[in-house]
This record gives sequence, structure tokens and C-alpha cells, in this order.
Amino acid sequence: MGNHRAMMRTLGGGATAPPGTPHPIRHPLRDEDAFAEYVARTVAYYPDIRYREPWNEPDLPGYRHDTPAQYAPLLARTHPAVTQANPAAQVVLGGLARGGQRVSPDFLAAIRADPDYPAARFFDVMNFHFYASRAERHDA
Repeated sequence: MGNHRAMMRTLGGGATAPPGTPHPIRHPLRDEDAFAEYVARTVAYYPDIRYREPWNEPDLPGYRHDTPAQYAPLLARTHPAVTQANPAAQVVLGGLARGGQRVSPDFLAAIRADPDYPAARFFDVMNFHFYASRAERHDA
């Protein structure tokens, strides 16, 4: 079996937060067109990074795109920006947080069923983060 390591980069909106913002990743994007342009430029500048994840754990509350209705359009804007800048690059669904966290259990189903931005067309790789609950950690 060969070496199959690859680099992935999370694309977030913290850079649009005003200086001194305590949690910049929670700050709303000022301009989604500018974000798409940032994505395209970043992907073109770093062509060896083949996997791009728009946002991290979008199903956790407290972030800009923490509802399916907010994340689905972001995913739809990001995918063409990535693939037009580098056709070899792939979009990774923002790592969904599973287990032990307050998450939206129907998040994936909701973004896939979005009538305007059906997410299945806008990601190439599924990603999730499993966090064991206290009971699951102690039962192991």
C-alpha cells in the first residue's frame, strides 16, 4: 500500500472580521462574491492543495453558516470557484460534527434536499468528525 496523504485547506471567513473580533470565524461574511473570488484566487495560487473544505463543522451552532439554509448556498458558491480555478481540486463537505455535541442531526439530509442549492452537486468528498459522548468514552 502506497502513501496516500493529501493536504486539505479549510476555507473560512475569518479574514473579513474587523481587527480585534474575539472569534473571527463566527463573523458573517461581508460579501459572498468577494469570498468566492478569495476561494478562486487561493485555489489557483496553491494548486497542489487538492482538497478544499468550505467551513468547518457547519452543523455546530454559533458559526456564520450553522444552519442548512445558510450553508447550502455557501457550498454552491464555493464548488464552482474551486473547480474553475483548478479542475483537479475537489470540494470536501465541511466536516460535520457527529456524536457528543449539540448538532443538527438532519443537517446533511437538509442540505441535500435544499430546493435551490441541492448540496449533492456541490461537494466531491464527505467529511465528518466523530466526537464520542461521555457515555461512549466510558463504555469503550
